[in-house]
Amino acid sequence: MAIKQTIKYNSNSTYFAGFIQDIINQSNIKANVSQSENEILLLIDDSDEKALKEFSENINKFLPHSIFLGEINIAREEVEFEALEFKSSSYNISLCTRCLDDLTNPDADNYLDDYMKCNHYSNSADNNDFIDFTTFSQRYKDGDTLLVTDTKTLDELFIMTEHEVKALLAIEKPTIEVTIKDEVIKELTGKNRINIKLLYSARSALTSLDAKDGDVSYLFFNPENDFEVVLYQKEVSVIKDSLGITK
Repeated sequence: MAIKQTIKYNSNSTYFAGFIQDIINQSNIKANVSQSENEILLLIDDSDEKALKEFSENINKFLPHSIFLGEINIAREEVEFEALEFKSSSYNISLCTRCLDDLTNPDADNYLDDYMKCNHYSNSADNNDFIDFTTFSQRYKDGDTLLVTDTKTLDELFIMTEHEVKALLAIEKPTIEVTIKDEVIKELTGKNRINIKLLYSARSALTSLDAKDGDVSYLFFNPENDFEVVLYQKEVSVIKDSLGITK
């Protein structure tokens, strides 16, 4: 007997299926993940309860959210399948939770490495082209995007819906426009709405750590490349993608 999960995925990008494959490898479970247009199919052998439990725990712990993720249907079927190795292309996505742990762990090989890129989604190609050279400042210039360095301050600084917060935390780390709540930011920018983003690269993560240590909740920057989306209710529309995340 196999567990069959059909995952609606509104993008041709393969990194989300790649994260699932990496978790399959971690969990030593017989499973197969494949992707076709707007759909990811996951088949899991349910005969090994210990491996199944480990896989479920790892999914909950390590699988990131994606703004392209849709409905998930689960069924059990009598089906034979071969456990193939899914390979993803490389994308300019943000660091995953394991990357961030390594970045801040003094014993890790990638400790404080501002060139670090995520390699936890079974990506087959080198991704050294995705290096961030952005500079961040406490001074605002017209057209700048705001980097929130401390996610705990989101509710204090901006008026946001739960859907907007969830999108900001997704592995794509999109830029979205939100309403400013904080009077200091309004005075600094002369605006009521502004584009904001959460840490999206090793450089922005290390900058955020330094800023939080100095009690700085946000910084400004001018993104050379960007992934910008508009949210309406539960819909997400990509309006700019110079990072090559999706077609």
